Amino acid sequence: MYFQNPWEWEGDLPEAACTILHQHMIQGDLTDLQVAALRWRALFNMAKKRQISFLILYEALKHLERRWQRDLLSQSEVIKTTDKFC
Repeated sequence: MYFQNPWEWEGDLPEAACTILHQHMIQGDLTDLQVAALRWRALFNMAKKRQISFLILYEALKHLERRWQRDLLSQSEVIKTTDKFC
């Protein structure tokens, strides 16, 4: 389990959690880019509070970068996402 051995967690969520998140994505009309940005922000915030592998953050950032297309995020979303790098 993640909380017992955080260094062993690979960033995967249980199937039930993925189903709920997918439903939110559909109902909220979120793009893949928005979901990737939200995942990055959530993992980054988690890393500030708990010990997680930097590889998880790196993979989430690569995933975000692959989906990043100019003008698909609002100015507010860009600021919230890039704010994490400062």
